[in-house]
Amino acid sequence: MTDASDGDQGSAFAAVDHVGYVVSDLDAASAFFVDVLGFRDLPRRGVASDPDGDSIASTFGVHPRAAYRFAFFALCDMTVELLEWTAPDQQRVHPLNSDHGGRHLALRVRDLDAALSRLKTVPGITLRERHERGFVYVSTPFGLELQLIPG
Repeated sequence: MTDASDGDQGSAFAAVDHVGYVVSDLDAASAFFVDVLGFRDLPRRGVASDPDGDSIASTFGVHPRAAYRFAFFALCDMTVELLEWTAPDQQRVHPLNSDHGGRHLALRVRDLDAALSRLKTVPGITLRERHERGFVYVSTPFGLELQLIPG
């Protein structure tokens, strides 16, 4: 562990390149990120599988017959990758915020009330109660939790 005064110079790690989230429906999640959240659709898309080998297992630590599709999106200087996996041993329950592996994407919003009004019109969205600090959690139908932070 490096001393905080060393800054980034003592670390082999340079920066966060992107964050990735597994979603249950890549098409629905992609449309949501572009049409509702205002992300830019980036040209980085693809599919991967290895029906006869074990490269998927050795690279990702998943079942060797697993396959995935992915797409990248950007908002300001943040890049997000969405992935949709299929696998023979796949668990299809979305993790809760309190579960191991639970995750959320925190987004700063200019106008929280306007953002919430917009999200109320999207089928399958669950808006949670506003926290005393002002943020609101939102559950999406494709398994990703969002945290909307005013400011």
